[in-house]
Amino acid sequence: GTLLFESLEDGQTSEGDEQIAAADGSDGAEPGNTEATPPETANTPDSENASATQRAAVDILISDGRGGTWAKATFDRDITDFYSQTNDLRMLSIEILVAVLVVGWLAGWILLRTTVFRNLRAFARAMTSISNGDTNVDLPKVGSDEIGDMKKALIGLRESVRQAMILQNMVENTPTMTALITPAGTLSYLNASAQDYVGGNTDTVSGDFLNLGDDFQTKLSNPENLPFTEVMQNDRDYLELLAAPVRDKDNVLLGTMLAWNKVTEREESRMAITEMMAEVARVAQSVTEQSEGLLGLASELTSQSENTVEQSGGALDVSREAASNTQNVATAVEELSSSIAEINRQASEASNVTNRAQQEAEESQRNIGSLEKASSEIGSIIDLINDVAHRTKLLSLNATIEAERAGPLGKGFAVVANEVKSLADQTASATGKIGELTAAIQQEVQKAAHSISTVGDVIHQVNDIQSTITQSVDEQRRATGEISENVQRIAAGAGSMDEMIQFVNDGAQSTGKNAHDLNTASHQLSEMARNLSERMRAFSERMKLT
Repeated sequence: GTLLFESLEDGQTSEGDEQIAAADGSDGAEPGNTEATPPETANTPDSENASATQRAAVDILISDGRGGTWAKATFDRDITDFYSQTNDLRMLSIEILVAVLVVGWLAGWILLRTTVFRNLRAFARAMTSISNGDTNVDLPKVGSDEIGDMKKALIGLRESVRQAMILQNMVENTPTMTALITPAGTLSYLNASAQDYVGGNTDTVSGDFLNLGDDFQTKLSNPENLPFTEVMQNDRDYLELLAAPVRDKDNVLLGTMLAWNKVTEREESRMAITEMMAEVARVAQSVTEQSEGLLGLASELTSQSENTVEQSGGALDVSREAASNTQNVATAVEELSSSIAEINRQASEASNVTNRAQQEAEESQRNIGSLEKASSEIGSIIDLINDVAHRTKLLSLNATIEAERAGPLGKGFAVVANEVKSLADQTASATGKIGELTAAIQQEVQKAAHSISTVGDVIHQVNDIQSTITQSVDEQRRATGEISENVQRIAAGAGSMDEMIQFVNDGAQSTGKNAHDLNTASHQLSEMARNLSERMRAFSERMKLT
């Protein structure tokens, strides 16, 4: 190359091949004071040709040590070969770069095709299957990179589609009729049961497809009214309606779901139940009134049973007193019977005496003393008979009085008492006659010495009279037996009446207890009737609310 040295102080220049001489005789520029400028390439006019000469020049500034420039050295060299090699190297680099790019592109394309594009196509097929409802489609096996994240997202999408299809099938196959109405008011969905009910699909049905009236349509179209439930009647059925808004995750209204069921039978049953409840309430009111009346009857029955118990207690006392009196009469009749038996015995003895008197009539004189004694004994017997007759009469009088006190039960006893009285009178009369005869006998005994011839006749008369006495005594004995039997029957009747009165008393007390229980039951029945009325009223209110 060529080195051109130029002094900037005197404007001298020198030219050499290998060395640079300083103008002041120094060995050269100090390295620290040397500045170089970028090389410059000099081109000849034919530098565009391949054989053109290529040169490069470098300016080096030499410092004077005082901050200025002392000299400038220019180094000029031919770089044609170097430039040619550089061009060849650049072209080779470009070719290599292009080749690398082509190979890299091919490799990347093959890699993307074998990895990403294949997975994307598999994802696309899977998404197509999922969109067609196939939620059991298999997903490609991928790593844990972004494709793996896409697979996770697709798995979530598949599960969401499966749940959506389950819900769709549930809605589609549910017997509850369901429709979806857009915010614009158009019908966008009807499930199968809804299509059967309205007789068409979304292409053929619109507007008030349930025939519920404009007021319902206005209420349904206002989102502020949602949700709501209501029971309404169209021209065919009673319908239980549920309207609810359908919103997305951002709470944007997507439409209105309208679900309904036919509840005609339920509503008719409800109305029938309501009518039945009203009837039950009326019956309960009637029961309440009747129970109140029954309560009054129970109170009256209680009062009457108490009066009956009181009266039966008094009747029981009277009956017991009558039984005691009857027992007394029976005792008196027994005593009377004993007396009559004694009279009969004595009459028999008198008969024996008269027989002996007849047999010993011839010996009357000898036995006149005995006859007087016998007459005296007859007088005593007569006195006894008179006393018995008198006592019997008194007893019959007492029996008559007791029969009057016994009332209707003593009527029969009064008859018997009268008969006893009659027999007593007869006995008194007979004994009076016997007394007269005895006096006559005594007179005759006194006159026996003078009228012994008439003793036989007197004895015959005595026998006749004695026979009469015996018959009267027998009749009186039989009457007394009847009196005793009647008195015993009266006593038994009095005991039965006592038992009957006791039974009536017990029955009255039981009736009082039953009346008290009936009173309590009436109170409970009235209270239950009132509770039933209240419950029926509350149930009727609940039925109205439902």
